[in-house]
Amino acid sequence: MANLLFSKELQRKLDAEGIPIISMPIFPRAVPTANLQKTFMTLGPVLGRLAVMLSKLFFIEPSKGA
Repeated sequence: MANLLFSKELQRKLDAEGIPIISMPIFPRAVPTANLQKTFMTLGPVLGRLAVMLSKLFFIEPSKGA
């Protein structure tokens, strides 16, 4: 929510100054790439698998990422 409010206020200030820039907020979620999963696995077999499983709960799919 703060991201949206900041972006809106920034755009208002840019418009007031006549600066031709568009402020766009982004969705602040991480994407579990293959490299991140490899990094998780360096934690060991148990913690690594647990980290990979948890990342699927909190991260978005790579196909839906930017």
